Amino acid sequence: MEVLMGGWFPLVVVLTPIVVIALVVAVKIKGYMDAYVPWSIVVAKNGTVRLIIKTKAGEREILVRDFDVKESSEVLEVRINGLGFGRYQLGEYKGPFGYVKSYAVSRKGLLVTDVRGKRYYLAFEKVDDVLKALRGGPGKTEIKVRG
Repeated sequence: MEVLMGGWFPLVVVLTPIVVIALVVAVKIKGYMDAYVPWSIVVAKNGTVRLIIKTKAGEREILVRDFDVKESSEVLEVRINGLGFGRYQLGEYKGPFGYVKSYAVSRKGLLVTDVRGKRYYLAFEKVDDVLKALRGGPGKTEIKVRG
């Protein structure tokens, strides 16, 4: 019995619940963030330019008035609502361009202004493909930006 009460056993008993709780919280946060990360962007051009952002949480359609390539550090300064962790910057931010709804998972992205003046920041690895589709001719293009 003395062998069990000395050394590493009390340490394992104390640390196991802490580690398990930390892992569960990390998995929940990752799942929440993944629900709002774009997995597909549809660029539809037929007189008006529409971006359709598809996430696990749903779809958002943006009627594009203007867009510009920007770094996340130029656009996103203060998080108002949402999550920011590592490369993830999801939610409502405030910066030099005013309030911006961010779907950012990389540094380089598109600052999009819709026809009502609301701004969105889209940053992911295939942002150049979306930019090419926005500058291209009429039609509908779907770009898988994740998975």
